Amino acid sequence: MKEYVESDGRKLGPYIEFKPWIVTLQMQAYNSKKFGYDAEWGIDNHFIERANFDEKEILELETMEDQMQLLAKDDKQYQDDLLRHTIDSMSSFESEMRNIFIYWRNGDVEKLETLLFSDIRKDKVSKSMYEVFFAQRNYKMTRKIMNYLKTKKTYFVVVGSGHIIGEVGIVNLLKIGGYKIEQL
Repeated sequence: MKEYVESDGRKLGPYIEFKPWIVTLQMQAYNSKKFGYDAEWGIDNHFIERANFDEKEILELETMEDQMQLLAKDDKQYQDDLLRHTIDSMSSFESEMRNIFIYWRNGDVEKLETLLFSDIRKDKVSKSMYEVFFAQRNYKMTRKIMNYLKTKKTYFVVVGSGHIIGEVGIVNLLKIGGYKIEQL
């Protein structure tokens, strides 16, 4: 971690006092801003602001607390793996973010899936991170979406692109559940 933090001209001191999951969030936020990606301008914020403006009800597929519990898991090996995985991914962060946007905009599901999930076949830590941050969450979110679909209401669902692709992506889980899905 020391080499990574200091390579960018930052001091290691502030990072030592935090738990690994907090350092992980800080590193991701720092790199996002560094390369021009600001969460404030994210698509989810756009739709939240729009729903608020239109006075539409907002339902969460998962809460911020749910997400924090995933990160803050009290397991030293998990925390070490999370931080190491984050540090290892930082060297390709800028190009991966750029490609994620390009593939998403072009609707290229195969390239997006390869970019995001090819590592899960390579090592145990990546597979574990995939299970925690995508697979388990996708099953929970899909169950909620299926419950919404049982009503007469119309819903607009916003999730990160990594949650809609892959074998256990929300789209495929809905197909398995008998729903017809059409990519627009």
